[in-house]
Amino acid sequence: MSVVGIGMGAISNSLVATQNNNNLNALMQQLQQLDQQLSTGQQFSLPGQNPTATASILPLQQEIATQNQYQTSLTTDLGFLNDTDTSLSTVVNSIDQANSLLLGGLGTTATAAENSAAAVQVGSIISGLVNVANSTYEGQYLFSGSESQQAPFQVQQSGAILYTGNQDSINSQVASGLVVPNNISGVTAFGAISTPVGSDVNPAVTLQTDLSDLNNGRGVPSGSIQVTLAPSAGPPITETINLSQARTVGDVQQAIQNAFPPGDVTVGITPGPPADSLTISAATGTVAVSDLNGGTTAEALGIAGAAAPSITGGNLNALLTLQTPLSAFNGGAGVDTTAGLVITDGSQQQTVSIAGDTTVQDLLNTLQSADPNLMVGINSAGNGLAISTRLSGVNFSIGENGGTTATDLGIRTMTGSTLLSSLNLGQGVPVNATDASGNPIPADLDITLRNGSTVDVNLAGANTVQDVLNDINAVQPGVLVASLNSVGNGITITDDDGVSTGPLTVASNSISQALGIAGTQSSTNPATPLVGTDVNPQQANGIFNLLIQLQSALQSNNNTELTRLQPLFQQELTRVSTVQANVGSQQQLLTQVQSQASTLQTDLQSSLSNLQNVNTASAITQLTQIQTSLEATLQVAASSMQLSIFSYI
Repeated sequence: MSVVGIGMGAISNSLVATQNNNNLNALMQQLQQLDQQLSTGQQFSLPGQNPTATASILPLQQEIATQNQYQTSLTTDLGFLNDTDTSLSTVVNSIDQANSLLLGGLGTTATAAENSAAAVQVGSIISGLVNVANSTYEGQYLFSGSESQQAPFQVQQSGAILYTGNQDSINSQVASGLVVPNNISGVTAFGAISTPVGSDVNPAVTLQTDLSDLNNGRGVPSGSIQVTLAPSAGPPITETINLSQARTVGDVQQAIQNAFPPGDVTVGITPGPPADSLTISAATGTVAVSDLNGGTTAEALGIAGAAAPSITGGNLNALLTLQTPLSAFNGGAGVDTTAGLVITDGSQQQTVSIAGDTTVQDLLNTLQSADPNLMVGINSAGNGLAISTRLSGVNFSIGENGGTTATDLGIRTMTGSTLLSSLNLGQGVPVNATDASGNPIPADLDITLRNGSTVDVNLAGANTVQDVLNDINAVQPGVLVASLNSVGNGITITDDDGVSTGPLTVASNSISQALGIAGTQSSTNPATPLVGTDVNPQQANGIFNLLIQLQSALQSNNNTELTRLQPLFQQELTRVSTVQANVGSQQQLLTQVQSQASTLQTDLQSSLSNLQNVNTASAITQLTQIQTSLEATLQVAASSMQLSIFSYI
């Protein structure tokens, strides 16, 4: 027997055992991995097991999570809009019902008792619509704007309806780059507030004015300008001035002036009022300003111009902001802050002092505090205030208190520029009326003066309140004087010739009644004026105001008022139908987006599944193969373990 032979046999046996053991371990690992895959449904559980797949899976999972959020938003938004659409259908039906009651009350066929009964039905319609207007979806009020946690409409003790929401929308992102509102406010759906009062107050430009606020908010393009100074003595000096870092008018002033020797070039604001533009001047000689490389910076600042001793730009149309001082109103002329103003909002009338206010924010706070039922802010054009009442069913007005405060603020509801056609809630003044044959009807005011004489004031062709004032003042200039009421709103007429003390009378006719000046002033003091009434009250827009007015007209059997209201109901029906159509379009858009999102989700999930999920059939096949290999390996291992030392002799 060879010792060497025995040793080599043992070594060979050891190698076989090691190989068998390695094979068994590898097969057991594969078996364990397949068992885990089949039990979890995942190809791997740790990123390191498949780094390539992991790099693709993580972005897919993030995108799927994002799409899931979009789907949640879409579901919520469609729920809001579906309920909104249903509510608007109820509004349309209610308008139809109310219009039928109105038509039934028109003319002479309906009795007072029948109209009174119809008024009760209108009251029921109002109550039902208030409930609709306070509808909720998932605990949020549909028509409150962004104030969705509070009921938007409240019925006051007087019967007026107060809107407590706002005009903002609730926006949500429903797709990449697509943000949409999921609601409409009570203002859009029901009118709810009056048309905002506020005119252009031409804010003055100051050194602190932001360049972004100029040109009606379009701002001033960033860039460089070229300024050439040609002094009376010495060569011209041309400088390129970079204004890209300028933020205010003062920054522009300093940048230009600092580019030249002190005092040679001056940039300032035109002396006001109106102080609404810039000037650039040369101490001696001329100055010219131009843009560079197709820029428009100098043009936007209003100072681009050919050589001249001084260049004065046009109105820069600065925006009104909450920080704008009241002293900047009206081109820098400011506001009468001493007299105050008178606000009439339904049954409440109060005098409001603004003596302590210095900025727009101060003023708005004062107005809101004085009358919480107001909606206050800056108008959409950004050049004036916007003041509305939130009360439907009442008259609203802003007038003077002996000064010019309301006029200076641009919020007086009856001014010289008020159109006669807008007076009396749109019924106007019949100064241009014709008879059935088309012939003009005399448009005269018959006024009996204090000396007993009578004058006729022909108002034919008058279009504005100021036209009426001018026509009256032309009769006896300085004696017969017409003006706007010094307190509140309306027209005041004074007849003072210094001698006569008889009564002053404006005969009652369709024109004097429409102007609110029919009547007699009997005081023997000729300085005592005949003070007219306010014939330009404002009212909230929308269905609630119309219904309250209809209820009142039916109760009082007022055929004239019913006639006025009838076309307004038709207009409101058209308006609400348009709003509902817009909601329908929004629903259609979101439904399409939801369908596309669902398809995308399916595709993303499929891609993720291909990377992450186990192919069960394939895994079972592999499992069977591994089990077969394992059995074979165990048999080989068992056979090798039965060898003895005699096998090597």
